[in-house]
Amino acid sequence: MRERSLLADGVGSLHLAGIVRMVRRILIGTAIFEGLGTVLLAIRFIPRFGFLRGLWAACFHAVSAFCNAGFDLMGRLRPSSSLILFYDDPLVVLTIAALIVVGGIGFVVWNDFADCAFHVRRLNYHSKVVIASTLALIAAGAALFFLMERDASMAGMDMGGRLLSSLFQSVTPRTAGFNTVDMASLSEGGKVLTMLLMFIGAAPGGTGGGIKITTFVVIAATAHASLKNRNDTNIGHYRVSTETIQRAFCSVTVYIGITLMGILVLCTQGISFTAAAFECLSAIGTVGLSIGATTSLTGLSKLMIILLMYVGRLGSLTVFLAVSDRDTKSGFRYPIGKILIG
Repeated sequence: MRERSLLADGVGSLHLAGIVRMVRRILIGTAIFEGLGTVLLAIRFIPRFGFLRGLWAACFHAVSAFCNAGFDLMGRLRPSSSLILFYDDPLVVLTIAALIVVGGIGFVVWNDFADCAFHVRRLNYHSKVVIASTLALIAAGAALFFLMERDASMAGMDMGGRLLSSLFQSVTPRTAGFNTVDMASLSEGGKVLTMLLMFIGAAPGGTGGGIKITTFVVIAATAHASLKNRNDTNIGHYRVSTETIQRAFCSVTVYIGITLMGILVLCTQGISFTAAAFECLSAIGTVGLSIGATTSLTGLSKLMIILLMYVGRLGSLTVFLAVSDRDTKSGFRYPIGKILIG
């Protein structure tokens, strides 16, 4: 039971039942997706780099994209170029983007797809929320990025390249770390949008970081319910429990607090506020994107970035619960005190 519990925690499962079968599916699914990604990328990389180096580059980038790592080997073509040289190549851009999304939606969603034989209507509530919110966020992010950057970082691209880059730059900030545009040339609006996407992150139980997209959805739904003076927070045809709402707000509060601490440290080391915010959100979101400030970080700033990456991978709520005291049940409750808000 202890081993099964550890497995469930590791893959983000809600239940212990069927955890061994789920892990087996994860291993098989990972091999299939990364293998398919390698084959597709090899079609483009082998003619460019030769058979062995092209195959290795295809395998490396497929694994890096699926695991939302963001590491690349394109520095041999141009230093710090990431995938900029392939910005108008649909095969490379769409393959990498698809691997990022599949790796980031979470293993629980994978397992649910397998259980319902890929019938979307049979998916459980969590999976439907993850998929719907992921697609909506990608579409909204791509549209906003296109509007903000078409005459800035994408000024020299044709329409096809702009559309591909807009889609890709909507996907990759949610913890992947690749880029098809020069991050240092982003407009201020583009930087803010990228920081927002890094803040939200991927889905629980996946290979990404951030506050998680389900947390963002719960908070947004709670705010909407409050504005409508509703007692319950509803998403779709289900009501969200008070415990889930409290955990969502606790997670975001801790996440923001740690990020602000990191921004403060970097600002005291001579980094501008925008650059400090971008680097800190990239670190705690386990993204890896940079607008050029990383190379000028001091020793203290580097330690802060390392701490943020560590917290981001573990999860802010996990870190908070690990260092907090356990609540002791008391036999009474305090009276309600009225506080003015807003």
